[in-house]
Amino acid sequence: MVKLLVCDFDDTLVDELKFVESGFYECARVFAPQFPNLGTSGLLNLFRSEFSVSSSGVFDRVFGKIGGNNAAKLAADAVDAYRYHSPNIAYNEDVKPFLVEAERRGLHTAIVTDGNAKTQRNKLEAVGAFADFEKTVITAEHGESWSKPSPLPFEYLKNFFEIDYSEMLYIGDNPKKDFAMKKYIPIKTARIIRTNGIYKNKPYLWEIREDAAISALPEIFKTDLF
Repeated sequence: MVKLLVCDFDDTLVDELKFVESGFYECARVFAPQFPNLGTSGLLNLFRSEFSVSSSGVFDRVFGKIGGNNAAKLAADAVDAYRYHSPNIAYNEDVKPFLVEAERRGLHTAIVTDGNAKTQRNKLEAVGAFADFEKTVITAEHGESWSKPSPLPFEYLKNFFEIDYSEMLYIGDNPKKDFAMKKYIPIKTARIIRTNGIYKNKPYLWEIREDAAISALPEIFKTDLF
């Protein structure tokens, strides 16, 4: 019997591309005075264009082209501005109905999220997740050994809620890490497949797959995992 619903954050509760866009806009705004010929909109278009080529090294490539001798520092400063800004993001539309149904059923709720600790905390605060979920685990605040697919954050939640692993259901989107904890613990898992999900085409780690697949969070209550 499921007693605890655990959610990933990025691309499970919030569209990660909206965070990317928010970060790019912040960087464009901050650096626009140094590039008056481009302005905010011009810089924003450069960031978007490079991101469409590859999500890695966007600022290195942009400022490598326009930053001259100051390119390396500009890129490093842009990374910091991107990571640590207060993002303009919101829950996906299906999150609130999911939480309402979870409460109606008397289920506990939690989040386990990887990523830079301050970045993730800013994201969680932006959408009100600390109030909406009973417990939130930012794995980076506990060290590298807690990053998914480590069982450590789930062991913590098991002890916090005083339940068994078999009473936990984890919902994530990333095949590279969101389901492979099943190698270590007997936890139920579900994969949410978002249309714009960044990791939707990634291979499964260790070929360990989810127990159910859904396209919207409230669909989880219609699966045979309950």
